[in-house]
Amino acid sequence: MLPRNLSLERLDISRNNLVGADMLPLRNALIAVHSNLKHLDVSRNPLGSLGVTALANALEDNQRLLSLRMCGVTATDDGETVAGVVAIAAALELNKTLTALDLASNNLTDFTGKMEGAARLAAALQRNVGLRDLDLS
Repeated sequence: MLPRNLSLERLDISRNNLVGADMLPLRNALIAVHSNLKHLDVSRNPLGSLGVTALANALEDNQRLLSLRMCGVTATDDGETVAGVVAIAAALELNKTLTALDLASNNLTDFTGKMEGAARLAAALQRNVGLRDLDLS
């Protein structure tokens, strides 16, 4: 339904106990030609690395989304993997329309303290030309 909706510009599905697999249909909707969604909030859902990676994949192709809030979505599966953070970094290198990204209350390192996710994010920010507001608190 969402891929065909031409009027929806803001979607807040925060705090709905959505998990990673729930983001796969949303990813498809975000890359649909007919999607006009500009603001998406998926905060406070236990999306984990799978969900964050799905949204990152959508960001690589989506050229309409302006803001994405992913506050407290357990992006690293509680330190098990930084694949989701690395995927967001890769998407930021390609996406030119996202102006605001909220990753607050997410651990950007794995459980051993390796900084690969944070380092990849920092490198991506040097190449990204559109992002103006980033929250990593």
